Amino acid sequence: MDAKAVIPASFNTQLQSPFFTTPSELRDAIYDHLIPPRAHIILRNQRLQFSACVRRNGEDWPLHTGPDPIVKGKCRTAADHLLWERLRSPWGSHFRCEEVANGSEDSQQEFEGETMVWMNPTRVCRRMLTEFVGRMADVIVLHVNDLNTLGIVLPRDSEPEQPKNKTSTLLEHLVGHLKALDISMRLDLSAYVNIEQESDYPSKNPDLSDLVQRFGKRDVPTSAWTALPLALKYMPALRHLDIWLDHTHPMSWCIVNERAFLTPLFTMTLRTNPDLAISINLPKPNPRYQSPDRHLLWDSLEVLGTGQKSGSGRIRIIRRDRQRQSPVNWLDGTARINWRSDLSI
Repeated sequence: MDAKAVIPASFNTQLQSPFFTTPSELRDAIYDHLIPPRAHIILRNQRLQFSACVRRNGEDWPLHTGPDPIVKGKCRTAADHLLWERLRSPWGSHFRCEEVANGSEDSQQEFEGETMVWMNPTRVCRRMLTEFVGRMADVIVLHVNDLNTLGIVLPRDSEPEQPKNKTSTLLEHLVGHLKALDISMRLDLSAYVNIEQESDYPSKNPDLSDLVQRFGKRDVPTSAWTALPLALKYMPALRHLDIWLDHTHPMSWCIVNERAFLTPLFTMTLRTNPDLAISINLPKPNPRYQSPDRHLLWDSLEVLGTGQKSGSGRIRIIRRDRQRQSPVNWLDGTARINWRSDLSI
């Protein structure tokens, strides 16, 4: 990537420095050694921070770590409670990453210290900042795991009033040139209900009014999701958008209107960014309740006038088994794990 495209301002070329007289390929190799391949953006005390991505390949849901695995019932051991916490992680398959981000104060300070090391090139001079951010936009995968953070990170016409720090300043230069974005979220069911209620999609759930009464009146910042299609217009360099979704309720995934939630994203981005590949990872719907009007089925993924189908190279729908164990708070205040055999269907 042309580094000057990241921060389009004149700067001293710093040719008196031996570092900048070396070939650009060598400088890129040095930057690559510093830049992590993946990183999460988190919102802590109303300020954006980087956090480590430690997800293990192929780990879509947590497993018991103790000698006597619990299948269902009351959590008794430390391993039981760890599994319970991981099962309810809003970060979904990145539950280990959430543990790192929410770790002890000492571990967080240690990680922030490591972050400062790989961000040191941004403090040397404007030319190194430009080159480093340009290279970072090319090689890093940026992960976002909640709607509040998504709403701050996404570019827009006018930036909201938000406390500034070094991370947020770096992101202002980075996001518009980013090539890979990953959004993994296990949302409250009310988020899906609210978006379906507000959408103009024609095939709404016939029981939507009941669902609104039960789940649709919570304070969920769905505006960040509805703003995503338009925000991607300001990310013309983006080539890979990976989205992993689930909801927090034991109720079947089939209750979610996938088309109301995802069609605006497909329609806008496929028309404005022809080079963007979108991968959506969703739970398998129960065949008894799935509907081509509400769900993205293999034989009906025609995205409203785009002519795109699953497997076309631009849209990819991945279906996974949903975790069968469900964490619940019992009436007596105890943590329990329920088993629902139909959750994986």
